[in-house]
Amino acid sequence: DFLLPPAALFLLAIGFSSWWGGVGPGILAIALAVLGADVLSFALDPAILATTRFANAMAVVVVGVLTSVMMIHRVTQTRIQVERQQDANLRRRTEEHLAHEQHRLTTLLEHSPDRIYFKDRQSRFVVCSPSVARQFGFERTEQVIGKSDFDIFTREHAQPAYDDEQEIMRTGLPMINKEEKETWPDGRVAWASSTKAPFRDVNGVIIGTFGISRDITERKLADDALREAKLAAEEANLAKGQFLANMSHEIRTPLSAVVGMAEILLDSDLTAEQREFAQIIHQSGNGLVAMLNDILDFSKNEAGKLELEAIPFDLALAIDEVVHLLAANAEAKNLELILRVAPDAPTRLIGDPSRVRQVMSNLIGNAIKFTDQGHVFIDLNISPLDDHQATVRITVTDTGIGIAADKLDHIFDKFTQADASTTRRYGGTGLGLAICRQLVEGMGGALNVESRPDAGSTFVFTLTLPLAGGTSPRLPQQVELAGARVLVVEGNPIHQRVIAEQLSSWGCVPVCHLRADEALAAFPSANCQLAIIDTTLPDRSGLDLGRDLRAHDFGRECGLILLTSIGKRGDAKVAESAGFNAYLVKPVRTLDLGGALAAVRAAQLAGKLDGLVTRHTLAEERGHSSAFHRRKPR
Repeated sequence: DFLLPPAALFLLAIGFSSWWGGVGPGILAIALAVLGADVLSFALDPAILATTRFANAMAVVVVGVLTSVMMIHRVTQTRIQVERQQDANLRRRTEEHLAHEQHRLTTLLEHSPDRIYFKDRQSRFVVCSPSVARQFGFERTEQVIGKSDFDIFTREHAQPAYDDEQEIMRTGLPMINKEEKETWPDGRVAWASSTKAPFRDVNGVIIGTFGISRDITERKLADDALREAKLAAEEANLAKGQFLANMSHEIRTPLSAVVGMAEILLDSDLTAEQREFAQIIHQSGNGLVAMLNDILDFSKNEAGKLELEAIPFDLALAIDEVVHLLAANAEAKNLELILRVAPDAPTRLIGDPSRVRQVMSNLIGNAIKFTDQGHVFIDLNISPLDDHQATVRITVTDTGIGIAADKLDHIFDKFTQADASTTRRYGGTGLGLAICRQLVEGMGGALNVESRPDAGSTFVFTLTLPLAGGTSPRLPQQVELAGARVLVVEGNPIHQRVIAEQLSSWGCVPVCHLRADEALAAFPSANCQLAIIDTTLPDRSGLDLGRDLRAHDFGRECGLILLTSIGKRGDAKVAESAGFNAYLVKPVRTLDLGGALAAVRAAQLAGKLDGLVTRHTLAEERGHSSAFHRRKPR
């Protein structure tokens, strides 16, 4: 009575469910198969006996269970085989990786020149590189294993090394690049740079230390030799400085007598030939004094003995003083020496005025020395950084021979000039610019140069200095210059611009011309109350222009100020006879120009436009011109 087709169908469903879903779906499939087989048997044969239906159901259950067990066993075996294969592959890859890492470690240990080692908690070697064995005098690394530093070195080195390793294990902190002095039983001394760190097991527990030591004995010996050489050089440098100071004093004494006697001779009645000889002696003596000063300053800089002051001073007046001291040199070569101070610049600063003057004297003196025609322009700019400090920027520009590009990097080197021919032609020690840069850098500033051959040079001196309290000395003006129209006739465009800027800062209205004829033609309509005229103009003399202005009604009441680069005796009378009211020698100080304008304007308003204002009369009015430039004695 057992229905084979339904049973086979149900068994197939039971097997698929077991294979696909496992035990649970297999049991559910058996239950459904029993129920389905019984329903199907009853539907096909309603008269079927209950015992037959039960027997059929039990047969389906037994066969279904057996089928499910076989299918599950089959699947399980397959899965076990796959997992075993995966485990074998993973184990093989792990072994290959470990072998590769072992090869890397072995290569590192065998070929590293540094000593690599691992130690246990008692600081005994457990692993070491061949370099450790060679350093310790063994043939194989196995001979080192189990030993400690006490077995290799003297206690003088072994004890500190042991203490360091115990401290590393206690704290867990590494020791980086410590220099260790190694003392050996045979009396040898070596030096090593060691890095040590704690060695942990897989659970993070510290079980020892590991380290790397590099032999630095040769470097230490070289450092010691260098230190000894440095001390010897410093002693030699000190001896050199003392020798130079003593020699400088010994040479200065007779040299001062030579220069002084030459000056006395020049003030006496001499023949032309004798005067020429005396001038040569005087100039040569001054040249030797300058060389001595350069060499002595340079030796002080080299020895670090040059001290800098920090006192309040007026930077504009300090540079103005240098310009006036060098004005005669510029005039001897027919050069325009022009100084510009930026209007409203805070010129009261704190620093070393004598060193600033020394740097500026060298820069301006060099500019004059290496310039045969044209001008030397000094431009001073001061920009406050805050309420306490200001940045100073001074440029010295000339129209001289210039410097080749390949020489610019060496121009500040000691005993160096642009080329050998300049030394033969212009003289000098080649120390001036080297000293200047040392002084500037000593004051925390910078000194640079820009130049091209035959196109002149520009030296830039930058410095940051504290601001000082108080104001720069000013000439008390009795009249208000604001609104006054001032004719400026100056043939040099740069000097003309500087004068115009100064006038504008005082509230004046500058009317500028380069040529005398243009100024004379434009004067009637310009309505100028004052005129500043240079002696040397491109088309005619400034004295002639002054006479022409006085000859016309429109210029009879104008206040005339003459600027001259000559400054010879008798020039003041010539200027006064030409109708000028003031006479100033270039380069003109801002203080003198403002004072002259104020004095002439006051006389003009009072209807007493006569007499001649000079720098000497201005100096007398304010006490003495040098009073603002000399530092008060302490």
